[in-house]
Amino acid sequence: MKPHWPVLGIVVIAAAIALLQWNRGQNLREELARLDGGSATPDAPTAAIVSERDSSEIAPAVKQAKDTLEDMSAGNRPGFLEWTEWQDLEIAIAQFPAEQMPEVFDQLLGDGSQNLTTNVIQAIFERWATHDRESAIARAENLSEDRRRGALKGVLTTWVEKDPDAAYAFAKSLAPPEDRGPDTSEPLQFHVIEAVAAKDPQKAIALASAEEWALSKIISIWAMRDPNAALNWLADAEMDPTKSRNLSTLVLRKLAASDPAQTLRHAETSDLGRAKATVIGAALGHLAQKDFDATVGELKNYLEDESIDKIRLLDEFGSFLQNVPPNTLAQFVASLPKGVARDMLINRISIHLPSPATGFGLAGLVSNESTYNETLNWVFREWAKKDAVGASESLAAIEESPAKDNIIKTFSNELLREDPVSAIKWAGSISNFDGRQKQVTRLLEFWIRDDHHTARAWVDQNQAILEQFRTPRQ
Repeated sequence: MKPHWPVLGIVVIAAAIALLQWNRGQNLREELARLDGGSATPDAPTAAIVSERDSSEIAPAVKQAKDTLEDMSAGNRPGFLEWTEWQDLEIAIAQFPAEQMPEVFDQLLGDGSQNLTTNVIQAIFERWATHDRESAIARAENLSEDRRRGALKGVLTTWVEKDPDAAYAFAKSLAPPEDRGPDTSEPLQFHVIEAVAAKDPQKAIALASAEEWALSKIISIWAMRDPNAALNWLADAEMDPTKSRNLSTLVLRKLAASDPAQTLRHAETSDLGRAKATVIGAALGHLAQKDFDATVGELKNYLEDESIDKIRLLDEFGSFLQNVPPNTLAQFVASLPKGVARDMLINRISIHLPSPATGFGLAGLVSNESTYNETLNWVFREWAKKDAVGASESLAAIEESPAKDNIIKTFSNELLREDPVSAIKWAGSISNFDGRQKQVTRLLEFWIRDDHHTARAWVDQNQAILEQFRTPRQ
């Protein structure tokens, strides 16, 4: 996603000014040439700024940032930045010495109106803290809350590398809700714990032992790095059995991606309660991506086990079936025993099929009428967003009924956003008179509110159609 802020170009101009001031009179073009030659060596924290880029991309990215700055200084750059140029600006920032970060930040901040991204602020304070952590914290404390949070995250990123205990103690001292951003409920100390857990999960557990929220976060990170080690730790840890089962389930679902066979063995021997079915479903789902037919045979063996929750098993397994050919999927579903578990599976997978017709066809295998209607509503709600024409063709094939009226209501609600005329015409096909009047009126009200001129023009030109909708059918 690209930001659409008209003031973004000012940021690059300010960066060029800061570069000129740091260079103390050197020509901007000469300094940019120095950067392009690679004589500046970024400090260690810079790795975090460019960690998402392949090393082969760094030099071209720096050159692009150089060109951006150069163009702006010459007045040739438009007054906005592409998202990739924000990334390049972060890399350009990394070329400044750490002691120059206060000046760079003040220049970029300008009069306080600049829409600096959180990543840029974090990158600046990350480097600033390598030189003078105390002044970086003091400056961060004077920022608005959203900028303050990004700045403190930058400080903590470098601090945790040197002294995780001190970094965690400082983050914990920030009393909620002051350390919480508008888009997250996680305290800043989690930023420290996340960094520590990536390298030493047991150290992270020791640091955050008193925090209820921390353990599941740490175990989740550990599971991605070394699920077997996480399972071994959980097996020896003293904790509430329910919590142990929940955390073991979390780890086993991660392990299923890399070693589904081992996951199945763990599921057979571990006390997972009802979650056993979820873990088995995840493991079988990963196996199915390699050999669907063989895995289906194994799945059916588990379905015969009365101790396993069949609804959970099929629901989890169903989340892995998006790439199975529709005909193969339909044959598989038809081969399962009729009942709630199969109906719920169909409800889950019907929206992931390649066309509304295939989703509609699969829904026909649902044995419970209520679940069937719910599945059709779900199918047509989703396909109104992805293929309204195909969904319309499938919907037209359904016989008139109260259930179809409900589907049309759902479908027209979704269709209104992209095609209000078609949505209103579909609403006009509802068989129930009162339901038709209410839905047409509702859609017209929304359309007029959203685009008054276009909607009123259409209403004025289509009174005959609207009159048909208002007339009871014979």
